Amino acid sequence: MKRIITLCLGILFLLQFGCEENNPGPHDWTKGLEMQIATDTYIPDTLKMIYREDATHLALRDVHEDPGSKYSLVEIPPELIELYYNGLLHLYNTNSMSARDSVIEMYQIHNWSSRFNHEIMIGIGNRGPLWDAWSNGKTLTGYSRADEIINKYNLKLIDFISFTSGGAALLYSDIALNVIALGSKFKLVQGVTYAEPNGGIGESNGISGQIHTKYIEYKFKLGWGDCPSGCINHHLWTFQVNEKGETKFMGSSGDPIPNISR
Repeated sequence: MKRIITLCLGILFLLQFGCEENNPGPHDWTKGLEMQIATDTYIPDTLKMIYREDATHLALRDVHEDPGSKYSLVEIPPELIELYYNGLLHLYNTNSMSARDSVIEMYQIHNWSSRFNHEIMIGIGNRGPLWDAWSNGKTLTGYSRADEIINKYNLKLIDFISFTSGGAALLYSDIALNVIALGSKFKLVQGVTYAEPNGGIGESNGISGQIHTKYIEYKFKLGWGDCPSGCINHHLWTFQVNEKGETKFMGSSGDPIPNISR
């Protein structure tokens, strides 16, 4: 009987707090695709940083599309980021392709706002260790369950807003994370009323990607016309980058592009 009770308590603990492992199980994120490493000698450092953020967005979308990972995998698989990043560099290095010049040189299309991957807004009541610490500008709270998450993902408090019935803390990570899964962990902390990514609304230009066994397909989207409400018009360019780093333009579609400034 004692063994059965202990087992039941263990199951209840897992149901309440979830598994602490980031990865819910083996997952072939790259689908076995191994791509030749791109030369980055002539790519400015600032642009390499931007493309790495683009690649992180693409990797995060894949994580979000996996039901077992969206709410549990906090750390974005680095091999997935590297694969998307490497493909983008190959596309940048492509010569004599007018479509490449359009998305990279003319319109400089990148993914919108990296804050979504780095910041989490956490709502709390107006009493308890979370309130006492965060309302006084302290990142660590003295509450072990919250501090374990903060320390594990190297979070830091960057802002706190006080309300009549509680407050909201804005925590920041230097590295990009799956903030939805991070929020799932914070929601299990006593005193937390909500935990969600700190992102904006609207739509802008962006890059999407899909990994296949022999290539990656990238789609570059240009949007215009009331983009704070979602962009009325769009134009799309599609490219493939294969395992050898060779690039191919697959065509474009959407609304005709007017003479608009970036």
